[in-house]
Amino acid sequence: KRELNDSECMVVIPFIIEKAGNAKGRFRESFLEIVGILRGHDLVPARRLGPIGCVNVIERSTHAKARALAGSICLGCIESAGLAGVSKKGVVVVAKPLSDAHIPENRNVTLDILESILERMNGDIQRFVRICGPGFDARSRELLEERWRKRDHRLLESSTRVQSNLPAPTNVTPSRKGHGSTSSQQPITPDSRAVVL
Repeated sequence: KRELNDSECMVVIPFIIEKAGNAKGRFRESFLEIVGILRGHDLVPARRLGPIGCVNVIERSTHAKARALAGSICLGCIESAGLAGVSKKGVVVVAKPLSDAHIPENRNVTLDILESILERMNGDIQRFVRICGPGFDARSRELLEERWRKRDHRLLESSTRVQSNLPAPTNVTPSRKGHGSTSSQQPITPDSRAVVL
C-alpha cells in the first residue's frame, strides 16, 4: 500500500481538515468521508498524521471548527500511537491556546487531548508543565487539574460499581470430625490434589 510522505502530508492534510471543518451540505459530507479514511491510518500512520497534519492545523488555522476537527483526529492518533501521535512540539502547540479557548467545543477537545497525554505520562503534571513551558499559564493548569480530578472521580465510581456488582463471598464452614457432619467427604486421591490453572 502507498502512504503519503511528509511533504504530501504537510500540504494535503491541512487542506482536507480546513475544508471539512468549514464546508457545508454535501461538500462537508464528502470531505468528512475523506477524513474518515485518514482516521483509519492506512494512508497516513498515526505517528505522522498527528504531528505533521493535525498539529499544523491546530497551530495555524484561524477557523475554530477546523481546529476542533484537527484536535479530534489528533486525539485518535494519540490513542493509537501514544505520545508519538502528537510529538513534543505538538504537546506545546495543543496546550498553548487552552486558556484562550472560549468556544466550549474547542476547549473540551483540547482538554480531551491533554488528559490523554497526561494519562501516558502517568499523571505527572509537573513533567507536563515543564514540557509546555511558559505558554501553559496558571489558568490552563487549573483547567487541566480540574479535568484530572474529575477523571479520578469517574474511575473511582466505576471501580465501586464493579465491586458492588460482584457476588458476595460465601463462608464455607469446614466440617469437624466427630460432630455428625451431613456432608459426605470424598477420599483424597492423587488426582483430587491437581490444581486446574
